[in-house]
Amino acid sequence: MLNDAVDLGLTKVEFTGGEPLLYPELLDLAAELKEKKITTLLVTNGSLITKKIAEKLASLKTMVAVSLSTLSEHQFNHLSGTKGNYPKVIEGIDHLKDAGFSSRSAPLLALQSLASKDTLAELPALQAWAEANDCLFILNRPIPVGAMSQASMLSGVELKTLLGPDSKVPFSLDSACNRLTVGCYIGSDAIVRPCPCIDLQAGSLREEKLSTIWHNAEVLAECRKINNNLKGSCGECAENIRCYGCRAVAFAVSGDIAAPDPGCHRYQNN
Repeated sequence: MLNDAVDLGLTKVEFTGGEPLLYPELLDLAAELKEKKITTLLVTNGSLITKKIAEKLASLKTMVAVSLSTLSEHQFNHLSGTKGNYPKVIEGIDHLKDAGFSSRSAPLLALQSLASKDTLAELPALQAWAEANDCLFILNRPIPVGAMSQASMLSGVELKTLLGPDSKVPFSLDSACNRLTVGCYIGSDAIVRPCPCIDLQAGSLREEKLSTIWHNAEVLAECRKINNNLKGSCGECAENIRCYGCRAVAFAVSGDIAAPDPGCHRYQNN
């Protein structure tokens, strides 16, 4: 499958989960990707990052985003449903910094926080902490699927306030999402989807090669031209040449992958 993906033009792989560091072959896979000159990003809860793992990730130039949405251990336990992991996460970040990770140069380190109603009061202090600890600060949009309800979503005004006055799109660093137009998501179930939070199945790697799915799946073809088919305020937005909003939020709320993004400050329900 990897060689098939490389032949398709693979340039970047994001390891996500669950917790990807639970996969015993992860570092070997990252090393193989580095040999093929493919950029890697690890999205992790940080609790399994030891000094040795941090040094190995640094040697592989793997970018790391640590998921952390509060500096309160009590709130962390509540949000994660675990106990005892908060100190391990902070220690993991320290190990990464000691190994040479930073916000300014490779290997890059980011703090990835959920911008929800539950975490809103925590986020300004968390952003200040991230900057003081040389981490990029990334706000993740909550997707109202599973246990996450639509009521947890921030209003467009709240999100815009967090992102700052210069942000024209509803994403951190004024950088629009492009995963639907250039990539796909492969789950542990071998199902290929446009995005981990959009449960539209393009095919199964147990039945077809990735290249076959990539070239023939209608849902992936639709996603690659999504900017041309946006509806409502997203379709009318001046930024829609580079930004299509969060398609996962739009799909979860409306059932329509091309619907306007209700979490954007430019959203209009029309």
